Amino acid sequence: MIFNKSIQIRTYISFFLLLSIPTFSQNVSQKTEAKRIENSPKIDGILDEEIWTNVPTADHFMQYEPLNGKPSQFVSNVWVTYDNKALYIAAYLYDTLKTGIYTQFGERDNDNLNADYFSVYLNPFCDGQYAWMFSVAASGIQVDARISGETTDKQWDAVWKSATKIHSNGWTVEISIPWSAIRFPSNNKQDWDINFQRNQRSTREKSFWNPVNNTTKEISNQMGKLMGITDIKVPLRLSLMPYISFYLNHYPHHNPNINNASFSYNAGVDLKYGITESFTLDMTLIPDFGQVASDEVILNLTPFEIKYNENRQFFTESTELFSRGDLFYSRRIGSTPKNYYTVNKKIDSTQTITENPSQTQMINATKISGRTKKGTGIGFLNAITSNTYATIENADQTENKILTQPLTNYNIIVYDQPFLKNSYISFVNTNVYYNKHGYMANVSGTDFKIADKRNKWALMGLAAVSLKFDSTNKTADPGHKYAFLLGKISGNFKFNISNSLYSNTFNPNDFGYINNNNNLINKATISYSIYKPFWKLLNWHNNLSFSQTYLYVPRIKTITGFNITSGGTFKNYFSLFLSLYLQPTKQYDYYEPRQKGWFLIRNPYFSFDPWISTDYRKKLAFDVKMGLLKSKGIFKDATYLSFSPRIRVNDKLLIIPESRYDKEWRDVGYVSADSLIYMGQRNNRKFINTLNLSYSFNKDIGVSIKARHYWMNVVYNRFFLLQNNGDITEKIMENKYNKNFNAFNIDFTFKWYFAPGSNLSFVWKNAIISNDNFIDLNYYENASNILKSDQLNSFSIKLLYYLDYMYLQKK
Repeated sequence: MIFNKSIQIRTYISFFLLLSIPTFSQNVSQKTEAKRIENSPKIDGILDEEIWTNVPTADHFMQYEPLNGKPSQFVSNVWVTYDNKALYIAAYLYDTLKTGIYTQFGERDNDNLNADYFSVYLNPFCDGQYAWMFSVAASGIQVDARISGETTDKQWDAVWKSATKIHSNGWTVEISIPWSAIRFPSNNKQDWDINFQRNQRSTREKSFWNPVNNTTKEISNQMGKLMGITDIKVPLRLSLMPYISFYLNHYPHHNPNINNASFSYNAGVDLKYGITESFTLDMTLIPDFGQVASDEVILNLTPFEIKYNENRQFFTESTELFSRGDLFYSRRIGSTPKNYYTVNKKIDSTQTITENPSQTQMINATKISGRTKKGTGIGFLNAITSNTYATIENADQTENKILTQPLTNYNIIVYDQPFLKNSYISFVNTNVYYNKHGYMANVSGTDFKIADKRNKWALMGLAAVSLKFDSTNKTADPGHKYAFLLGKISGNFKFNISNSLYSNTFNPNDFGYINNNNNLINKATISYSIYKPFWKLLNWHNNLSFSQTYLYVPRIKTITGFNITSGGTFKNYFSLFLSLYLQPTKQYDYYEPRQKGWFLIRNPYFSFDPWISTDYRKKLAFDVKMGLLKSKGIFKDATYLSFSPRIRVNDKLLIIPESRYDKEWRDVGYVSADSLIYMGQRNNRKFINTLNLSYSFNKDIGVSIKARHYWMNVVYNRFFLLQNNGDITEKIMENKYNKNFNAFNIDFTFKWYFAPGSNLSFVWKNAIISNDNFIDLNYYENASNILKSDQLNSFSIKLLYYLDYMYLQKK
């Protein structure tokens, strides 16, 4: 018996050791050579110039998916040349399958089209940390991005040329990347990191020229070598993007003193200047963000702030450095004024608010970023918003102003040093200063990753201190946070332990974002993934995690949770994902009461969330998501269902509607407080219907429509008084808390890229927000009412023209 147990133990040990050994044997880095040419090729996708016949060929692509590390089943040949103006890449991508080349059109930077793609990855500094990606679909759609670790920043845009051509035995692509579009050292002789990728859509095969291990998601440290680049000079990188825009807005104010229609125009300029071969200055003067995508507004019943996505390109492009330390939330710039909601309290019954801007106006913004020859990254960003006033009309028809936020300066500085190719350490400082109030918020932090050469084991962490200074009391009000993760981060078998802490006084929210502080979280995660096909599956991923959450002050355990996820993709590209979350003990919720020291005891619960997705290559595909939550006692149960078909009418027209229905029973949450705290039990219904439609006339002209209707109906049926031990006792109260909230948006966009980097856009936005207490409406009655509500209509035209100094110099 002892002998058998010994064999079992050794078997288990051997099994886990095998799981930790990489199953991928990466080849030695591929190498190719770039040849200097005298005359630039014509970028037309036709490889008929003689220059392409005397250049070394990069071939022998290896699969990334589905058979990672196996030779590609398709022949791909790539050639690289250069001159004093640009780097040129040509590729012949052979394909004789009857399914043909997939050529769906779409918007620029959309790499999820039903199309074949060819991509180039470049890193002239060879530091393994970053890469530029230039990708072209067979339909001619361009995608460019900055790669940083596992993060892909598609908001980064460069001005470059490409063209494609379909043949009977495959397709060809030509790419021209001007030296002004990228950064590189000023050495006379240079070897660069480079890789080429091909996505063959009909078979869903992805392959790389230099093999890439798909058990780690980092591409930038798995690249081949481009040699032979000599005597290229760093050009003067100077470009201007002036714009002019016109707006016509209409909103029924129901006030004879306020005009329902308003007209405005803006003019400004964005500037890019290469300070050195490695550092770039970006500046926007009098920016105009009126055409950015509308926020997906929701009704917030939680005690936490809602975090919305950043849609303004200036704050999403080339900002990967500023994400270090997780201290930067760019939506703070131009956000709602600090005293926007207090204006009503500062006027009397004889006064009327005629104007109260919901956003501060940005005057300008500047950022400098880049890396030295040793890979040191330095980033600086500064933005200024102007004084913001609410306008008040007095009884005698005179006006006065109330300052809702003074002129404000936002500043962030980042220093980032990579080492050992897969490791880095960063230092970050953010500072916000409110003029006239003498108030300043300052946060300093560090962020690091220490990994072995194979990027298999890593220690990652961050730490920060927040300080707030007020002219009235001169106190610093310090707070701190830290987090670390230690574990195996690549391979089939992965695991880690982590710990994070946010003190009760840590508050970075003048320029950063956290939804709650005062907590300590311990977590352990173990996962096992199969990346190669087996049985009827292409891949399968499993994850198990355990976490315990405590208050930082006082040190009280609040939540214990288990999460199990499992899912993968079948060989017919039907994907299935399952998630189970279990909270086996009571939760001590110190946030919902919204009063210091108070807490609400919530019962144990579990949730189960499956979803399925079908093959996107087909003209009709769909995604289905479902969920179930069950808890004990008077606390909530919930279900949701989401259905989203993808209808590809042809290569030019794609329609993606989505409908989601959520229902919660017996949800308990905060309703009001005086000297006591009151909770309410409510039933919540939520409908979200969206429609995304895009039509491309060609690769340069297209229209898109995004319509969204969010409806949440909240009905209270019982009320409770919160006790100081976390329990609740029923109380009879007047029900004045029911909510019927609607948010309706339509964004219609027409965009024409009439020249490289230049475009003309027309945008119509329609927005309706309503909040009432109608609770007995069905969906169609509610929709009818919302369409009769006051709505904002905005029509705008914007012309942006790209001017490059090097191009003008040639003229």
